Amino acid sequence: MMSRQDAVELMTYMANTFEDVLPLDELLPMYADIIVEIQMKVSPDDLIAFLSIGARLQKNIQRDLDSSKETDLLIQRLRDDSK
Repeated sequence: MMSRQDAVELMTYMANTFEDVLPLDELLPMYADIIVEIQMKVSPDDLIAFLSIGARLQKNIQRDLDSSKETDLLIQRLRDDSK
């Protein structure tokens, strides 16, 4: 049986092997497809946990994207002001 640490290490290893980064609008439907596929095999509480994790990932990724866009705009504004 896989431990929590094993799972984290495996996900980290796998993440480091991916050459591409999928946009959120492609990643979430892939995750949703897996949830649909396993929904009859897990308890309702587990299903809610998977959905909650997906929602939190979406929120964190979107926050990071928004922050990155704000940073890019600020840098551009500073460059424009220095001209």
